Amino acid sequence: SSGINAEYGDWSLLRGAEGGSVFGASLKCGLVILALAVDVAQIVIGAVGVGDCPASTHLPVYLILVGLITGSLVLLENFKSDCCNTSILAGLRSSLALAIVGIFVTGSIFVFGIFSTVDTENPMIHGRDNDNYCNFWVYWAAFVFLAVNYVFLTLGVLVAITFCLALVIRSYTVRKGGERAPLIERDERATSSKTEV
Repeated sequence: SSGINAEYGDWSLLRGAEGGSVFGASLKCGLVILALAVDVAQIVIGAVGVGDCPASTHLPVYLILVGLITGSLVLLENFKSDCCNTSILAGLRSSLALAIVGIFVTGSIFVFGIFSTVDTENPMIHGRDNDNYCNFWVYWAAFVFLAVNYVFLTLGVLVAITFCLALVIRSYTVRKGGERAPLIERDERATSSKTEV
């Protein structure tokens, strides 16, 4: 191991606190960069679109806020420092996570509430301002962001349900000579022993 470090440099900086792999650290770094890029894009699209979405004037502000809050949470989760009290950081993380839930619900109302009437192409109709207009990038960036979050939320719920079902199924089994036997077999054995007596 020391020969590898001498030949290729010290890779310990790429390992996590638990001694994770270079691949794992690279993957995590790539995901952090991707998440921050999405957050910056939301902030920029929201800032440029302020005043350009009469159908839902709060939508650009929503994009700015969600970019700032999720970006802050990504930074707090991945760039830990010894400068601050851990209980303060934990409280800040919890507050940001709660803010994300609130802004997710609010954004859903803003985006999906105007879905059937929004016009992302015509800011003017017959020489007048179109009250149903919203900048193409503002509306669809918010829509895609929410849709992707709903997909991940659904997948997370499905994984949690699957995990819970696996635990329930596992808890309804008993040991039988080193193998797991279904509870039904145990009940059948108990029933047959009662009838023999």
